[in-house]
Amino acid sequence: MKFSPKTITLTLDLFFKGVSQRKIADHLKQFESVEVTQPTILSWIRKYMKLLSKYAEKYKADVGNIWHSDETTIFLKKEGQKKCYEWIWNVMDAKTRYLLACQITETRFTKGARKPLQQTKQIANKRPDAIVTDGLRGYKDAI
Repeated sequence: MKFSPKTITLTLDLFFKGVSQRKIADHLKQFESVEVTQPTILSWIRKYMKLLSKYAEKYKADVGNIWHSDETTIFLKKEGQKKCYEWIWNVMDAKTRYLLACQITETRFTKGARKPLQQTKQIANKRPDAIVTDGLRGYKDAI
């Protein structure tokens, strides 16, 4: 890797704390004297989420009966397009704060909401008593 593990870890930490890719790039430039582009940040997120999901698959989560699900918009610049948005869906256990699923989709509808919920059901190996969401209609149909 061209960048240090500290830089990549800091980037992932900031991302999962809800900091935008643009603000992460600005933070790294100001405080770490490292210039990183937003596409590089997105590639790190994708790469390390894939690695982490393979690692997490080996272990069964001891989760509670209430899960939280939410989606976050990310902006991508794809060749030939002015704007391109995708969504990152996260499902987390309310009791342990364990991240049960994280999926990136191109749509923010029922089809997109189903993917992380299906993954969560397989990982937790049970159905929750409740799933807390932000009220997006896609969740209702997906659940």
